[in-house]
Amino acid sequence: MSVGLYWDHYKKKSESENDNRELLLLTKDDFLKKQQTLELDFVKDTESTFRNRAQELEDAYTLDYQLHIYNRMVKETEYSQETILELMFEQKRFLLMASILKKVPMFSKAIDEVWHQQLMFTNDYQNFTQKFAGQFIHHAPNMDGRDGADDKFLFDMMYKKLFIEKLFSAKSWGSPFYETVPSDSFIAEWSDSGIPQLQSRYFFDKSEIHCSVQGLIRDIKNDIESAENKGEFGRFLEQQSRIVKGSYPALGTSNELTLPYVLWAAVDTNATYSESLGLAKTHRTIKSDSDGGNSGFFGTVLDKPKGSKEAWCGSDTSDSDGSGDSGGGSSCGSSCGSSG
Repeated sequence: MSVGLYWDHYKKKSESENDNRELLLLTKDDFLKKQQTLELDFVKDTESTFRNRAQELEDAYTLDYQLHIYNRMVKETEYSQETILELMFEQKRFLLMASILKKVPMFSKAIDEVWHQQLMFTNDYQNFTQKFAGQFIHHAPNMDGRDGADDKFLFDMMYKKLFIEKLFSAKSWGSPFYETVPSDSFIAEWSDSGIPQLQSRYFFDKSEIHCSVQGLIRDIKNDIESAENKGEFGRFLEQQSRIVKGSYPALGTSNELTLPYVLWAAVDTNATYSESLGLAKTHRTIKSDSDGGNSGFFGTVLDKPKGSKEAWCGSDTSDSDGSGDSGGGSSCGSSCGSSG
């Protein structure tokens, strides 16, 4: 094929692909309908104690702005329509975390691409973050591409506490949640430190989330205590079997892992951490169900009721005092770093 014929063929092919991509562009009504069809309800799929915060983000994130980002993603990327909407959904979750936590690494290049496109509309982005977070949420490159040893586990722990995981969530983030094992010092810190100390170190000091953050920390500390309760937790384990390799993220299996089980797996000496979580083949089984298959880890013994903010805060005034920096911020691990 001559150069001229090859170029004509390439040009027609590119035009055809561009025409196909144009079919993915949406109007406002279609954008909303597509989200409903995919059951992408950001507020509803946020845990109840932070649902008001999720609504504040949604209110600040105008429909026009979201549609501009979606249509730009159609033009600038090769992602499918569904994938773009899923990535935008997960990026909202990232920004919610960034408004609560002092450091939130970005572990997904795909979701980071949404953030980059969002930043292209500079005025809209500034107005959005100022209205929602109270200040500009910066996107700062991490020059060495390294994150702290426990950064990913901390991210996963907070994500699973704040949000209801969707079937596409792990894929969007590039790896299963709780894939990395927490260090002994990390577990010890969350077990032994007081609520004010943990609040000051990890969270922003904002009055509107003060009570919810205290409840979140208390919930995590209770999970650690449950994992260390040899009697109660041992009885729970006897009723379960190891999760088979490849089960993630099927509902009713590792998608439903409770934090106490994950923390127990981190210090279990009879099997590797990845085996316990179903991320690798196991060499022993605790107990098979009556059909010879594997039981799901719904953890009825350990599941805690989703309490209100008032119930989470409780009456223990000794935990009500905490300090920290005000404002919102984020970091972008592997590609970005602390926002400063």
